[in-house]
Amino acid sequence: MKFTLFYLSLLSVTLTACSNQPPTASSPPSFDDQYTELKSDFKVSDARHYGCDQIDQQVLQHVLDSGVSVTQQDVDEQFTTTGCTIHGSLRRNGQPLGFSFDYGGVLQLSDGSLLACGDGCCNDAFDYCSWNPH
Repeated sequence: MKFTLFYLSLLSVTLTACSNQPPTASSPPSFDDQYTELKSDFKVSDARHYGCDQIDQQVLQHVLDSGVSVTQQDVDEQFTTTGCTIHGSLRRNGQPLGFSFDYGGVLQLSDGSLLACGDGCCNDAFDYCSWNPH
């Protein structure tokens, strides 16, 4: 009985200590975010040898303007990544961040947050949309 009480006390202390840890990633993107200084050399990494086309800044700006914040699980379940990617940098609310953009419409920022082209962003036959919510 003493061992069980000791174990429960230790577990309680451990859980309390873990819950007081600061978050490791910054807050996810929101509609109020301002994206500026978008830069990329637009060199395409073609991991699956698809013969990826070149894109321009308008493609990235469209995702930044109309994309939605998603989780990695959302990406895994609702998007198709292509292996066609470009890298670059930008500022979100004045803070510098790197990014990787997959041609499936998924933009991963260096702080771990993800923006993806989902409902609204995929309108008008946007070529870089792989969103499938079903």
